Amino acid sequence: MYPLEKSIFKVIAYFDVFSYPVNIHEVNFFLDQQSGNLVEISQAAEELVQKDLIYELNGFYLLKNDGSLIERRLKGNAGAAPQLEKAVRIAGFLSKFPYIHGIAISGSLSKNFSYPGSDLDFFIITKANRLWLAKTFFTVFLKIARLFNKGHLYCLNYFIDEMALEIEEKNIFTATEIVTLLPCEGKQLFDNFFDANKWTGKYLPNSSVNKKYSKEMKPWWLKRIIESIFNTGFGNMLDNFILNYYHRKWEQLRKKNIYTDIGFLLGGLIARKHCCKPFPQHIQKNILDKFESKFTYVTSSVE
Repeated sequence: MYPLEKSIFKVIAYFDVFSYPVNIHEVNFFLDQQSGNLVEISQAAEELVQKDLIYELNGFYLLKNDGSLIERRLKGNAGAAPQLEKAVRIAGFLSKFPYIHGIAISGSLSKNFSYPGSDLDFFIITKANRLWLAKTFFTVFLKIARLFNKGHLYCLNYFIDEMALEIEEKNIFTATEIVTLLPCEGKQLFDNFFDANKWTGKYLPNSSVNKKYSKEMKPWWLKRIIESIFNTGFGNMLDNFILNYYHRKWEQLRKKNIYTDIGFLLGGLIARKHCCKPFPQHIQKNILDKFESKFTYVTSSVE
């Protein structure tokens, strides 16, 4: 398998983990090497088809000869448009919460895919040293939203603050998640975030960030008043207290070793001063292991 063919196969294998066929433009976007041109990539992809390593159906590439995956993708793409509009509006609402300074759409929706009942996922950047206060203000609101079965609209599972813009884990999964973020609120802050994560170019040199929805936050008088109350030594103490509370709570939950239906370990979150995020040993590792298995199985058999 030639280097370009291997890179193309790697893209198709990665998205096969999510049962998501990709088109030639997406193959180019997610290549791990500088691309030549679409004609060259198309020719290399056709070679993979001729070798029976991948399939091409209706302009999409996939590992399985299964047209239902394309139907699923197209349906998910069509469903994403109204959900994106809703997510942008929700981001504007979330921007009013104290200490939330940057909001981006993440998850499957950031990749233009949505299905009935899917969550709306957001990536959050908070003011430095106020992450846990920001999370607490939001958590109070989330408990109310869940009473009305609206909790799935506000999934804020990844928080960092302005002092931790560089993502610690550096791999194809995190690189893909970063370059597909859709910044909504906090334009300059997200420009700084992407500058701090230029390492993604090592994995995805042809990628670029979609800033279609990106804008600066509008100041809100109530938010400024609340923040002024906690911009004190008491605010520092309270933020640390909340951090320690969640650290102990999640540690106790992890010891029970209880998993949700989607394979998430209860309490499987990292609680640090400048970040709150899922443990990479769980869902992230599972995805990377599946990808590596698919990629290695085929490439080792043809070399």
